[in-house]
Amino acid sequence: MAPRRLRPREAAAWLAEHGCPGTVSTLVTWRFLDRGPAFYRIGRRIAYDVADLEAFAAGQRCETVDSYAVGASKPATRRP
Repeated sequence: MAPRRLRPREAAAWLAEHGCPGTVSTLVTWRFLDRGPAFYRIGRRIAYDVADLEAFAAGQRCETVDSYAVGASKPATRRP
């Protein structure tokens, strides 16, 4: 059976369901910067293999303000 491939909109929704915030625009930016999950270019279409999305989501550390316990120290931020 061939691997299941998702279009960018479906891939963005899949990543959001698995805790990696992002949109179709984020995926476009990641492709441009050579970051993000692996993708396939099939003619003019872009597709993402579900196995590649799983590997990407497993390797990402997604933290938000809500990820920190109350009173815990937050990482230092750089100031320009």
